[in-house]
Amino acid sequence: ALQRIGHALNATLDLDELLSLVLREAVGASKALCGQVWLDEPGVGLRVAARYRALGTPPAAPRLVVQAARANQAAVLADVKTDPQYVPMDRLARSAIAMPVMRGGAAIGVLQLESALSGAFAHGVDEPLHELIEHAAVAINNARLFGLLERQLGESALSVEVARTVNASHN
Repeated sequence: ALQRIGHALNATLDLDELLSLVLREAVGASKALCGQVWLDEPGVGLRVAARYRALGTPPAAPRLVVQAARANQAAVLADVKTDPQYVPMDRLARSAIAMPVMRGGAAIGVLQLESALSGAFAHGVDEPLHELIEHAAVAINNARLFGLLERQLGESALSVEVARTVNASHN
């Protein structure tokens, strides 16, 4: 299954499609209720980039997500009811985990999952989910680089067109 997912992740450079796939697979592999992927955007910080079965969009990253991103390690909330500041993505949620998506020694994002079972993530997550996150980090980085290249090429094409128009108006 992991090989199939790896191939699927490498088959697209569309960031939205990629994040949707990561979430579907992560929720399925962990038997979670729902999930979100938060990406760290330069100058913006953590923002929700994809959601799967999650209700409502939080105005800011929950403390659990920020903690995982800063510590570069998973953060677990065994019982979401013990943290009055935590706003669950699903009303049935009883536990949550936030796992950093690491690239080059830094968190480029966080995968957040919730379960209907209290303590569901008390022992972390299975190795296949860790491998999925590692594959996802490479694929997210590739998709971001591709998007940047596409924007730069578009700007270059626009500059060439403007130069042609200006040149034509002087002739």
